[in-house]
Amino acid sequence: MKSVSKCTRLTRRATSRIPTASMGGRVSLQLFRLGTEVRYTPTILDARESVPSPTCGDIFGRADEAHLPL
Repeated sequence: MKSVSKCTRLTRRATSRIPTASMGGRVSLQLFRLGTEVRYTPTILDARESVPSPTCGDIFGRADEAHLPL
């Protein structure tokens, strides 16, 4: 049996996780979809209305209007 150094074993283990040609189609599709989502995210966020978050006073006021016990 051939002796293999620890460095060689670690290198082989690390390279075994690299996507292969047989995985290429699925990985390519996932990367394409991710790129599309990332590209449109700023557009969607920019199009949203800027509505301030409700304060505690707003929440308690709405609860009082709805006659909820506090």
